Amino acid sequence: MQSLKILLISHAELYENSGMHVYQIAEELVNRGHQCTVSSPIAKQWQLKDKMLFKHISYQALKALDESFNIIHAWTARSHVIEALDGIKSANADAKIILHQEDNEWEIVKKEYPITYDGRVLLSGRYSKQILEKFRYRTIFADYQRTLSGASAQTFLIDEMSEIYPSALPVATLRPGSVFESLGNKDIGDIEDGNPLRDKLVRRENVLVIGYVGTVHDHTKDGFIDLVAAVKSLRAHGYDIVIYKTGGISDAGLAQEIQMENYVVNFGFLDLKQLGKIMRLCSLFVLPWGDKNFDRYRFPSKIPDFLFFEKPFLIARINVGLKFSHLFNNFLIDQPGFSELKEKLEKIALLHLEGTLSLSQEQIHEISLIRATYNWKNTGKIVEDLYLSLLEQSTPSIPAAVSNTDDLSGKNQCGNPHSLFRVLAFYLPQFHPIPENDEWWGKGFTEWTGVSLAKPQFEKHQQPRIPSELGFYDLRLEEALLTQVNYAHRAGVFGFCFYYYWFGGKRLLERPLDIFVNSPNLKATPFCICWANEPWSRKYDGSGDSLLIEQNYQEADVLPLANDIAKYIKCENYIRIDSEPVIFIYRANHIPFSPMFLGLLKETISLITGFKVKFVCIQSFDVSFPFAYSCDYGAEFTPYHYDRSLVDVSYYNCENHFSGYLEDFLASYAKMLSHQPLVGTNMRCLFPQWDNTPRRGRKAHILVNSSPFLYALSLFEYYRHLQQDTDTQGFILLNALNEWGEGAIIEPDMLTGPLYGNLTRIAQERAYAFAVTGDLAEFKIFIQQCLKNMIKFDGRLSEAQRNAYQDILNKTGKTNDI
Repeated sequence: MQSLKILLISHAELYENSGMHVYQIAEELVNRGHQCTVSSPIAKQWQLKDKMLFKHISYQALKALDESFNIIHAWTARSHVIEALDGIKSANADAKIILHQEDNEWEIVKKEYPITYDGRVLLSGRYSKQILEKFRYRTIFADYQRTLSGASAQTFLIDEMSEIYPSALPVATLRPGSVFESLGNKDIGDIEDGNPLRDKLVRRENVLVIGYVGTVHDHTKDGFIDLVAAVKSLRAHGYDIVIYKTGGISDAGLAQEIQMENYVVNFGFLDLKQLGKIMRLCSLFVLPWGDKNFDRYRFPSKIPDFLFFEKPFLIARINVGLKFSHLFNNFLIDQPGFSELKEKLEKIALLHLEGTLSLSQEQIHEISLIRATYNWKNTGKIVEDLYLSLLEQSTPSIPAAVSNTDDLSGKNQCGNPHSLFRVLAFYLPQFHPIPENDEWWGKGFTEWTGVSLAKPQFEKHQQPRIPSELGFYDLRLEEALLTQVNYAHRAGVFGFCFYYYWFGGKRLLERPLDIFVNSPNLKATPFCICWANEPWSRKYDGSGDSLLIEQNYQEADVLPLANDIAKYIKCENYIRIDSEPVIFIYRANHIPFSPMFLGLLKETISLITGFKVKFVCIQSFDVSFPFAYSCDYGAEFTPYHYDRSLVDVSYYNCENHFSGYLEDFLASYAKMLSHQPLVGTNMRCLFPQWDNTPRRGRKAHILVNSSPFLYALSLFEYYRHLQQDTDTQGFILLNALNEWGEGAIIEPDMLTGPLYGNLTRIAQERAYAFAVTGDLAEFKIFIQQCLKNMIKFDGRLSEAQRNAYQDILNKTGKTNDI
């Protein structure tokens, strides 16, 4: 096997927690036969063992080092590391560069520098000397982006970090072990007489000793304060509990307060053997935490140490914590904070008094299995494999570069006064010709072109779908918009979410939205925008195939984009949540370095308008956690793109040329109703029907067995289900009002007329009326009566529509309840 010359650039000294990781990896690489040099800021002489196996030098010495390397692994993209890396790049032009990302720098900076931080500093690189010095040990993302463009891979401690630092590069997830692995229990020993630590120990019988190991930083301070407060409260109720604290406290005021509390024993910074002696005396460990947005992207590096001592520990139920749910289920924190922490600690204190706090043999066996994964030998192998695979590549893999806001808040009201929710319908503006579509698709092309030319793909396939009472409207006309809005309001739709198309300074399909906001007749209609930031292609799927117009995300785009958006969110009828305008982002994961780009965009809009805006990311495209993209809320988008309820196409005798897929509407809705929302989902989404034959032809995705009756039943159940959900922000999203090319419509067509719109309103009204006593069977009877009344009394219906309604009614008696 090839022996490599490796340089690890550490952002921390090797006696610090992160530095210990670098230390252990360097030793493992040497043990595997490689030459390893480690550089840290000042290279303070310290070691775990009597002799280091690798060369250890300072950044200053690194500049003068007359040596080249195969691999350079930079530990984080903080500015002092990047500066050190830049200093040796020219002498190592052939080296493979790997960037390691440790935590969510974005959140740390926001928490630690709330006064000076405005987002532009970190993104643009336009910073003063004073600000640069303050951020010296944080990541300046303009520098990070530049550095990443020349890198060959990234490494993380947890998989979720790829959401914060996305790229097309190879990625390896490390599995850190315990810093005590190289010592062993025998080397740690007990605290002997004469040891200065001995005088600080609490020697009472039955005292519960909680270990808090590590420095309290600004972003974990609140969690530590909650711990101290919970222990203080329990002690007031007679529980004998103390905290053994090691490491520092960054807040001098907090450190002084803690010093005055006799139940917090602060040992300060300890060498590794002394630290092990203290940890051995603890009954339970508590991990520092910040909030869920921070903790999700942070590996709790003390876990392997806790496992080494085979003691239980309290950890937030997020990322790595979830992997231990089967091991310490009673010790997982769902909502980090004083109340739950106190409740958990009281249960633990009782177990301690009963003598049952120690781990069972089954738990100890499980710990041994976990330690077989989370250890330094395993991590050394992961890193080595990554290095060797990169050197085998012939070329490096480089990536491509408001008035009455309460009325519009969406909370506790709906467009229909009889519902607890407001239906917000997505709105497609592509029903008028534009020069670009003329060039790409032919003169006069609009969405209606594909709709009118659609062909059925199997017997009784309802294509083409032809509009009825609204006609083939042209959205260049204000009258068409007014007719649409009036119909939507009758259907119980509260407002519209317009798709907004911006391509690096070029707007498309903007005319309907501009007519809407400038019309005095539409000033009372609530609306917001969704930046549909997909590139356009001939496949209608946002892919790069047959590209028509691409998306660019340059820093220079932010200001003009913010200025354009600002004119809409200043409108009095723009939708807000808690007085703050909401902007939907369709494909947040398409944006390189999206947390930084969207963070800057958000702050720039706020500076221009004076409003603190909220971003909502659509969660349909592998976007599981909105905060990873600098978004404030998450929104479902249905039908789901995964776990499909596929139907055998042969059952429908599809045309031989058909190569798309069929899905069962009823099964799809059943999954939606039982589906646990993704993390961070604040808005649920419904769809009335789906058939994208007008766009995809023989490759279409079609939901079969759909009908207005099933839609109404599903809608009723969904509304009632959502009324139990306190975190929906008052909105239900509807996909869509008028997506004719995808069959997602509640607008009238020649077959069903206004039935979908009517049932949308009725389902809202009756879901509210039946919320306490009603059930689905009762609502089914109600809908059947509605259909009978429409057939008998609705003079707008054609004979074909009456027959269609009667056919739906005939089938309702045979339809099983959902």
